[in-house]
Amino acid sequence: MLMGTQILLLLTMFSQMGLAEQQWYQVREGVCGKVLIKRNGKLHEAKRQKIDLYRSAAKDVPCCKGSTLLLTTQTSRSGKFLFESLDEGHYFIVLPDSQSLLSIPIWVKQKYSTKACDLDQRFIIDAATGKSEVELRVSVD
Repeated sequence: MLMGTQILLLLTMFSQMGLAEQQWYQVREGVCGKVLIKRNGKLHEAKRQKIDLYRSAAKDVPCCKGSTLLLTTQTSRSGKFLFESLDEGHYFIVLPDSQSLLSIPIWVKQKYSTKACDLDQRFIIDAATGKSEVELRVSVD
């Protein structure tokens, strides 16, 4: 039995740019965590960055064609954010103030509502390539 060990689950997905079929990061417990932008191989916290949440028009439509802007929030000084309540469906987390359109496709598997983020998630977007990945850290006792 592993006591207090932290296991890192790395879920990698690629942005919708140029892909025939879009890959979606599945969210089960909340859309929250920390946004990091990779520039020149280094990760930078998206501090006090405006982020938008769009509902996708369809599963196979790239961001953000025909999508509906649902929510806008701002990350904290450390890059953290929380969207408190979402229905089941496909969404895009978008950083609209960045130099190019940076987005992460997410799939909310079931409706949720929360006032706090209990997850240790990192949403990472490469500014040069548009590729994105999500890290979820889970502690096992």
